[in-house]
Amino acid sequence: MGRAGRDGERAEAILFYRDANVGTQKFRTGQGKLEPEQVRKVAEVIAGEGGPIARKQVSAAVELSERKLSTTLQRLAEAGAVEMLPGGEVQLADDTDLEAAAQSAVDEQQNHQEQRREKLRQMQEYADATSCRREILLRYFGDEFEGPCNNCDNCAAENNSQGTRREVA
Repeated sequence: MGRAGRDGERAEAILFYRDANVGTQKFRTGQGKLEPEQVRKVAEVIAGEGGPIARKQVSAAVELSERKLSTTLQRLAEAGAVEMLPGGEVQLADDTDLEAAAQSAVDEQQNHQEQRREKLRQMQEYADATSCRREILLRYFGDEFEGPCNNCDNCAAENNSQGTRREVA
């Protein structure tokens, strides 16, 4: 929906949604699980180098896909255990506790997955909503609004069921 209607002009947004697609998205939100042993192994390979190491070398040593390695390195960097260098190399941060860093990376990935599941749940609730969609959206973004807006499909349906005629600006 982007910025539609923020200028005060009439705007129209169309939601394309199928219940059948939710299962696919639920599957995707469950992907990317990091195993502590894999994360620890990546950290050990980086630590064993004693300095910067190319991602390809790490990937070859731990036999992870590029995607899984990227996720692992990102979570280790968020945990402060790994530094990503401008040349694409990585190195272990000073005084890194490998065990704690691996657990922190795994925990962060689980939090990330939970956030994705929550966003999917909210999207599904929005699509299935029978109340004012403008109210739902504005509250999601922290704005106060008490419907009806008399413009969304749900408000229009409510107005039509009550026998009122909706004016279009």
